[in-house]
Amino acid sequence: MTRIAIFGASDDLIEVCRVTNPAAPLSFQSIAEYQAIETASDAPFRLKLTDGTLLALWYDAEGIWRIKVEHRGAAATVIVPAEGDEWIYTDVAVVTLPGQYVGPDVFEFRGRVVHL
Repeated sequence: MTRIAIFGASDDLIEVCRVTNPAAPLSFQSIAEYQAIETASDAPFRLKLTDGTLLALWYDAEGIWRIKVEHRGAAATVIVPAEGDEWIYTDVAVVTLPGQYVGPDVFEFRGRVVHL
């Protein structure tokens, strides 16, 4: 089993990290970073994982990264919303994959698809 976390790290950066110790949820090892400029709910950054999960991510007008599951793959995916604290500026997607995770498969931004 592999668990990854996906979240916004600044106003233009998306992080994909492996959770290295499930008992300590903030133990991360970076897998990938993506620069995502001028995202919006109607023009999100899309991240497709190897299990078929498709996530949409955008930076909203309030300065918060939002994440939505557009398609569920084989992985268990939980979105933890950014709520209740002015220092929390990103939703977090926690994805648990049944096997070994090999990294993001494809990402799409504003209609452009890049194969990794």
